[in-house]
Amino acid sequence: MHNLKALLFGLLLGLIAVIALPFLIFKSINENREFPRSMGNIAETKKEKLKDGYEPI
Repeated sequence: MHNLKALLFGLLLGLIAVIALPFLIFKSINENREFPRSMGNIAETKKEKLKDGYEPI
């Protein structure tokens, strides 16, 4: 009887994982879509600092 409970619990966790994973992946893709823009801004500010004559950290 204990094995049956463990099996049902495992199936329930598997079902939750299958439902939740696509949402998590989709959310991370949406966040990463804005990531290169911020990296580009950091690169531009570093170039500006070099133009002004002091080096970025």
